[in-house]
Amino acid sequence: MEKAFHCDMCGRNLPTGGNGCGTGYGKDHETGDVICYRCCGVMDRDAMAECKPGDRFTLYLTFELHKPGRRLHPSPGRPCWIVGKGKVTNWPGSLSFPVRQIKKGCHNMAGVRYDTWFKDHTGAWWWGVQYGDWTQIIHCTKLKYAVA
Repeated sequence: MEKAFHCDMCGRNLPTGGNGCGTGYGKDHETGDVICYRCCGVMDRDAMAECKPGDRFTLYLTFELHKPGRRLHPSPGRPCWIVGKGKVTNWPGSLSFPVRQIKKGCHNMAGVRYDTWFKDHTGAWWWGVQYGDWTQIIHCTKLKYAVA
């Protein structure tokens, strides 16, 4: 028998699990409400829309590192621009934004850092930085001005 849950936000009854390895829902730590992944995306989207320039938001960065045969560093010790598909998402992937570009650089403790820029659903620009190769967590900051 397949287990199901009730989303307290949209009112749908959904099966647990689904396509991925997750449960199919999250819990609001303040109210204890059970919220489906789709509604989690709506909540994250609304929270990002309320952010003012300089406010921060934590998301996840995934990307193709580089095309085969392409040198990552044109000159030693210099940052380079990575060409490849990339996106910034919330944890379940129900909110997703394509990235404009990714810059790979050096970091004194993590060894490497990835800087990226993307537009949210309102058209506002965000900058994000991921430290190290062993994480997908990206620390995002809403920008005051558009990226040229």
